Amino acid sequence: MRRITTLIIAATIGCSSKGSTTVGDCPDGLVQDTDGSCIEATDGDETAPDDSDGETDDIDENDDGDENEDSCTVELESSTPSNGEAGVYWRDAVVFTLDGPDETAVVSVVDGDGSAVDGAVENNEGRVTWTALGGLTPSSEHTATLVWCGGEEAVTFTTSDLGAPLETDIDGNVYVLDLSSATLVEPAGLGAFLDGALDIQLLVSVAVVGSELDFIGAATEDSSLEQDECAPTFGFERIDFSSEPFFEAGPIDLPVDILETSLTLWGMYLSGTFEADGGGMSAMGLEGALDIRELGPAFGDLTGGLIDLTDPDTACGTITLFGVSCQACPSGDGDYCIGVDLDDIEADLTDSTVVPIEPEDISDECE
Repeated sequence: MRRITTLIIAATIGCSSKGSTTVGDCPDGLVQDTDGSCIEATDGDETAPDDSDGETDDIDENDDGDENEDSCTVELESSTPSNGEAGVYWRDAVVFTLDGPDETAVVSVVDGDGSAVDGAVENNEGRVTWTALGGLTPSSEHTATLVWCGGEEAVTFTTSDLGAPLETDIDGNVYVLDLSSATLVEPAGLGAFLDGALDIQLLVSVAVVGSELDFIGAATEDSSLEQDECAPTFGFERIDFSSEPFFEAGPIDLPVDILETSLTLWGMYLSGTFEADGGGMSAMGLEGALDIRELGPAFGDLTGGLIDLTDPDTACGTITLFGVSCQACPSGDGDYCIGVDLDDIEADLTDSTVVPIEPEDISDECE
């Protein structure tokens, strides 16, 4: 028994100096030999990392942490509408402008009840535009939220009462459109030349046909709101009124007199919203194009003949000095047209009437 006990003690002492064959059981300062025993470490031996400070040396190659957010250098410059803005038109887009492109940027909008408003987002080189598919809710608070690589920003605004359902029958109403009241968006560079040249009033008669509208337009006599019986009336294709009270009409080619010259406003569109009481059409816009081949001579007369704009190619080259460029004409007849864009045209209800007049019906007494 004494011999067996001695062997056990000796084996135990040997293990305490040589280590255990159990992997990972070596005391500090010892490492495992190839046979699994514990031996003293030498300078050439690799030792396990010291985790005594509680930190881990393991690195997850797939974990980039907040690297994407930290690397985002795109900042928000502005928003339209601005935070707290009131009287926003129910068909206006929401625009966030960044100081650089971010393909991840998106916009969402909720109404005053917190319900999501359906819309489409266009992200174009830092200009992120959200457009409501059916319009915003009139007289209501809305919140638009931009989410981009730099974070999240929300703006709250309130819409005007435009867009409220019609409270009256507009069938048979006649409205007078005063183009001189408009804001000239394009061609802005020629605003000085066109100032006063758009002193034009048009009468528009409305007929309601189910869920569609018929518009008949007429020129007015000088300094009056009466129909010019020496000018033919103009009509539009029947207008879809399913987005009531909003409408869009066109395109048509409209004869007009600008700078004492008879011109044509090519490919003209009209758009706007009927006021709930039918008393006017608000947020009226007009888009179309003028042909420099018709307009050039009139501009030349304005300069007293100092600039010859009778040659269309020369005219197109000259107007670039004013930040305006010629573009393709709606008719497809060359790149000699200037885009026209008018906003906020006043259009009030009038007692005038419009009688359809065809060109062949014009009296011979008309000049």
